[in-house]
Amino acid sequence: MLDADRDAHEVRRHARGLLFRRGELLVRGGGRVDDQGLGVAHVGQVAGQPHAVDELAAGLAPAQPVSPVDPVANPLSATLKSLYEGVVRNVVDSANKVPEDLYAFRPAPEVRSFGEMLGHVADAMTSYCARAAEAKNPVADSVEKTKKTKAEILAALDYARGYCDGVYGLVTDADALRTVTMGENKVPRARFLMANISHVNEHYGNLATYMRIKGIVPPSTERAQQMRR
Repeated sequence: MLDADRDAHEVRRHARGLLFRRGELLVRGGGRVDDQGLGVAHVGQVAGQPHAVDELAAGLAPAQPVSPVDPVANPLSATLKSLYEGVVRNVVDSANKVPEDLYAFRPAPEVRSFGEMLGHVADAMTSYCARAAEAKNPVADSVEKTKKTKAEILAALDYARGYCDGVYGLVTDADALRTVTMGENKVPRARFLMANISHVNEHYGNLATYMRIKGIVPPSTERAQQMRR
């Protein structure tokens, strides 16, 4: 396992929730996020780059440490976070389960390969979550177009997951309903958070079909079968 991957894995395994202090931030999932001058707090180096999280448009983070968002007091944001974690788990488990020689598989010439589909999901995740945070997308190059190996794509998914973990983990119900700019309109942050969930789940359906064609049981089905035993 690469050092960067090991660091992100350890943060995800041990950090339950989020600890924030101005100048100090630990995000569940090892979020390696954007530095946009909005009170960014660096927490270390991953693969030679600082990973940080902005304050979600300079309005979310308090000056004192906070506990993870209270799900009872914030049922909307807690539900969005739970749904997000479920669909992302399905995609990441699929990426790990399928062998690398099937990453190039595509059911028809005009559709994405399995690996390209995963790259597309990673690209969209950082895009949606950056828009929800009113931040610049931290990924400049398309994962779908530039990453080819299983290791590269898994690393990109881990990065996207860590970034979005930081956004979903910090948003309260009030934050989710606060409006952000989309074109000429103002929409609630929740729109991008919901769109991300929908998009990930949509393409998990594609991935599940690819796996079925190759005789592989999708991870969500496998978990359901194990629960019934």
